[in-house]
Amino acid sequence: MRKTWPDIRTYRPDNKVNWVPSGESFFNALFKIISEAEEVLHFQFYILDDDKIGMQCIELLMKASERGVKVFVVVDAFGSNSLSKHHEVEMKKAGINFRRFAPLIENKFIFIGRRLHHKIVVADNKISIVGGINIADKYHGSKDQPAWVDYAVIVEGDLSIQLARVCNRIWHKQFEAKVRFKSKPAKKSNKIEHGTMLVRMRENDRLRGKNGISISHRQAIKTARESINIVGSYFLPSTRFRYLLKRAVKRGVKINILLTDISDVPFVKNGTRYLYSWMLRNNIHFYEIENRMLHGKAVVVDDVWMTIGSYNINVLSVYNNVECNIDIIDDVFAKDFNRHLYHIMKHQSKEITKENYERTNTVWNRLNDWTSYQILRLIGKILLFFTHKISGDEE
Repeated sequence: MRKTWPDIRTYRPDNKVNWVPSGESFFNALFKIISEAEEVLHFQFYILDDDKIGMQCIELLMKASERGVKVFVVVDAFGSNSLSKHHEVEMKKAGINFRRFAPLIENKFIFIGRRLHHKIVVADNKISIVGGINIADKYHGSKDQPAWVDYAVIVEGDLSIQLARVCNRIWHKQFEAKVRFKSKPAKKSNKIEHGTMLVRMRENDRLRGKNGISISHRQAIKTARESINIVGSYFLPSTRFRYLLKRAVKRGVKINILLTDISDVPFVKNGTRYLYSWMLRNNIHFYEIENRMLHGKAVVVDDVWMTIGSYNINVLSVYNNVECNIDIIDDVFAKDFNRHLYHIMKHQSKEITKENYERTNTVWNRLNDWTSYQILRLIGKILLFFTHKISGDEE
């Protein structure tokens, strides 16, 4: 069992963290936090839909505002474009501070590609939810349609103060200010103490010089000794990331990647399929979850470290999106999540082997996958170029 972790000094103790899957479990927890908020509530999501679960959420937010809670809601202008102006007006009438993040064209400012990909709720600087689950019926599921597979963590403790500050900066557009979180005395060693949960928040926002999540991923893969398990909903790793995975396999690390068989963005799925032959050549084990859409984003290393949040392993999350993840060092927590992943891989997925891949890898499919991958790379480069701000200091 691993006894150390290289950057353990950057983590914080005294926080309680639990993971929760999408579906009723997540929304019950979310609605409870909103309903019990007393003073300040931050609510930031990429997607807030005009459907049944979205309306339930909006009603609870309005009730919170009406009972005196200061409610701050920020949704992405593109991701939540289905949210009607009517419901926006209703929330504002109820006293909710509401804003859409970075419309594609807004007076002096033009953004192409930069999106608020957060899925964060913080109540009273005490309790938070951070993950990859949006507010829409498809993440809740029904009797006829299972929920999209995704995850979040519930954080209780002073890390919520830091998360609230991040949300506050987004709301006030105070990106330039260096908001520092008062740290506790640093540990004198990198030793992992059994039974002590350590957590930290990580951000990615290239425009503001933040790439903490990307660094966490790379460092964890370099550090891995035994195993790496990846939940990759829109898995399109960079050349550098693939090189690190290849190196890990060569030093004896077993890598499992959980992918989706069906996708809401088939073009991206085709691009991912282009990498299947590379993964097979490099002895990386990967699985397609069956009959359900996978939307989760998580990585577990050596049964001791994991990260979970909004960050996808692709160029959009690296360069274009505003992302937030929670890193956790705790062997009990990581093993529990790994048991869940192994169960899905064994009972709800099919492993892609050389034999079953070659049966479906027709000339047409190879051409389609290659074309999708090359176009996605080109789109990534174009979006990276246009992510630069045209003028001003705010989005």
